[in-house]
Amino acid sequence: MRLRWIAILGSGIVVLLLLLLLLVLGKLPGRAQAQQKPARSETLMVGPYTTVVNLFENPPQVGQPLEISIVPRESMHLSGQIKALPRAGTDSTPTHATLVADKNQPDKLVGSIQLPVRGGWQVVIELDGPKGHGTASFDVDAIVPNALPAWLGWLIGLSPLVGFAWFIWHQWHYRRRLLAAGGSA
Repeated sequence: MRLRWIAILGSGIVVLLLLLLLLVLGKLPGRAQAQQKPARSETLMVGPYTTVVNLFENPPQVGQPLEISIVPRESMHLSGQIKALPRAGTDSTPTHATLVADKNQPDKLVGSIQLPVRGGWQVVIELDGPKGHGTASFDVDAIVPNALPAWLGWLIGLSPLVGFAWFIWHQWHYRRRLLAAGGSA
């Protein structure tokens, strides 16, 4: 009887360690990779300036900062701002942020804008530089973050397998005991 409880406790610890591993693996891919590589890049003519606009989250999530970087094709010092204007059907007020030069790349402008509600938004980029003023825009659709993280959904969905595995293990040991006692199975 004591060995049975030790086996059950040991299998419970293994299951707990596997669940912890799932938790850790579920946390790693999201934000760590998002900061390294843009989720969306577009080449835009912002007035006289040809630029590459990078979004680091696509689609953007409501209430989360949307990181934007703007890299001009020609090396020059630019300044500007970004605005997010709600499109038809999105009930909100416009938001804006100033673009600042990146510390590592002085020609690159970076900024962060927060979209307060779900729906369609027009992101407007205004740049000033040696060739004058320029404006361009593109559309994004803000989404609401998932209420349940994917790893937790999988964990809940697969949790009955733990009980099923325990049942199979228990039946196997029960059959072994019957065979050892001289019964037939």
